[in-house]
Amino acid sequence: MIVRTRVGVHRFTIGLLIAAGIGLACGLLTVTQAQAGGRDGQPAAQPAKAPQPGAAYAAGEVLVRMRAGASMSSKNALASSLGSAKFRDLGVRAILPRGERILLFKSTARTGAALVKTALQNPNVIAASLNYRLYADAVIPNDPSFPDLWGLNNSGQTGGTAGADISAPEAWSTTTGSSGVVVADIDSGVAYDHVDLAANMWHNPGEIAGDGIDNDHNGYIDDVYGIDAVNGDSDPYDDNGHGTHTSGTAAAVGNNGIGISGVAWQAGIMALKFLGADGSGYESDAITCIDYVVNEKLNHGVNVVAINASWGGGDYDGLMRDAINAAGASGIVFCAAAGNGGLDEIGDDNDATPFYPSSYDCANIIAVAATDDNDVLAGFSDYGATSVDLAAPGVDILSTLPGNAYDWWSGTSMATPHVTGAVALCAAQFPSETMAQRVQRILGHVDPLTSLSGMMTTGGRLDLAAAVNAAVPAPTITSFTPASGPVGTVVTLSGTHFNGATKVAFHGTAATTFSVNSATKITATVPAGATTGTIAVTAPGGSATSAASFSVVFKPKVTLKLSGLTSGAMRLGRRVTAKGRVTPTSLAGSKVKLTVQKKRGTRWVTLKSVARTISATSTYSWKYKPAARGAYRMRAKIAKTLTHTAATTKWRPFKVTR
Repeated sequence: MIVRTRVGVHRFTIGLLIAAGIGLACGLLTVTQAQAGGRDGQPAAQPAKAPQPGAAYAAGEVLVRMRAGASMSSKNALASSLGSAKFRDLGVRAILPRGERILLFKSTARTGAALVKTALQNPNVIAASLNYRLYADAVIPNDPSFPDLWGLNNSGQTGGTAGADISAPEAWSTTTGSSGVVVADIDSGVAYDHVDLAANMWHNPGEIAGDGIDNDHNGYIDDVYGIDAVNGDSDPYDDNGHGTHTSGTAAAVGNNGIGISGVAWQAGIMALKFLGADGSGYESDAITCIDYVVNEKLNHGVNVVAINASWGGGDYDGLMRDAINAAGASGIVFCAAAGNGGLDEIGDDNDATPFYPSSYDCANIIAVAATDDNDVLAGFSDYGATSVDLAAPGVDILSTLPGNAYDWWSGTSMATPHVTGAVALCAAQFPSETMAQRVQRILGHVDPLTSLSGMMTTGGRLDLAAAVNAAVPAPTITSFTPASGPVGTVVTLSGTHFNGATKVAFHGTAATTFSVNSATKITATVPAGATTGTIAVTAPGGSATSAASFSVVFKPKVTLKLSGLTSGAMRLGRRVTAKGRVTPTSLAGSKVKLTVQKKRGTRWVTLKSVARTISATSTYSWKYKPAARGAYRMRAKIAKTLTHTAATTKWRPFKVTR
């Protein structure tokens, strides 16, 4: 949904005081000092250096590192030479040799390089530096219209509030995205030849362009960029502009020296057209597009992480809801516009009047409202304390249009691709996270705003830097089953944040076979050599150890041999000798149960059971004298204990004759 508020290109001239990649900009503590040779073996004072062009510093202030033992009179003399009436000790001790001090002098007579030069002429000074102003680590792209993108970096250039943005440069210092991540823009298509989009357009790897063949057997011929469900073909070129605009915000090529920058500089853009030239379309075609996306992910291995749905209307449709849920089941986040308030363009409460598809109760939906450059909910934006999730910049958003053009548009449609791009950026930084975890990463790290409190579930605006830079949660193990078993037992662990797990260990012995079934479930096979103890899981967020121990039990082996038989038979009145061996030797002193049964008709009836002690040499024996003729059998068994399983021999048959 869009509200077009102005046409034409507006240009702003702003001064950006953002330094990329600055660590500790104050040269005083990081500068390489001159070679040794100064007084009393101390390093000689460094040569004075002019400030870097464009570097910001506090006028009239100089930081000075004083030698150990410098007297108060010498400090006062230095202050006088600097034209300073005031100075103070910063209290720095841990990073300096004993006795040295760092003082801050404030001069009313000098500023800039002259202050540093004067300070370094004093024999008690080891180093000196201007008091430079430092900024958050940020990456600013070289795209010429980037200053116009207040939603990504708001310095007040539009007359709004500085900082009322998603903090994109601070996120880009961590990651600018990955070409291995794809976002699907289901809209009016995309001008895939746009100079700021072409390099990021998804190209179907299974299709040969222009050969008139459905090479990848997905039902579409030459679907190189996606499909056009409106016209039933494979050319999703945009004849409206809406889809091109949303695609540019989400993933226009960043830092290419052209036009604008998208939120995710390198993400692939899959183009799906279901809106016609008039900006309208049918749910049937939208569902077709969703199906295409899910099919490409599940059956062709395309790493689609998000669908951008900057549209809506109509009534509840269970088929659309099912399609969105299917996308969620395949791991795709569905970013949906909250809506623009109907014909009056005044925002409505979606809790009272649902706006679909953003109002469907699907776990993968992120419903997006729009804010302006003052972090205030846009007048046209829908809202909902329980039905809308967060807001993103959506007023006067500059982005791409067909014909290599750019323009400012407004609407929750413009807000939504900021979130879609954020999902792509997070997916590049945390590739093993699940769909649910990506949704939580976005919603759990918003910038809370008083203006949005009670208006949506998070009460906040998208904070890209917070989402990208938030640590991966550590895994937890809540339970496992079974509680014991021998080597080879398959154990199921339940917990959280298992995705991406790299190791499962049983009391320190790594399992050679395990499977991460989901973020909350792992199955692992008890490895050879494992002993009783806790189970540990190592995942991207850290390690977790179970509270309870898994008891590793062993499988003993018992043998049984009968002697005193001839061809399996013996005469009545004689004895049969049962002998056997039990391993391992640790079972010496334990009991073996021997059971004799006699056949009566078709049934076997137990005649006698005895227990024999396993000797120090792991053997046992027993002599048995049958009381009557007939068919007999005998077996040996070791009962199950906490340390081992049960073990039983096969039945050994024998006959008793006259």
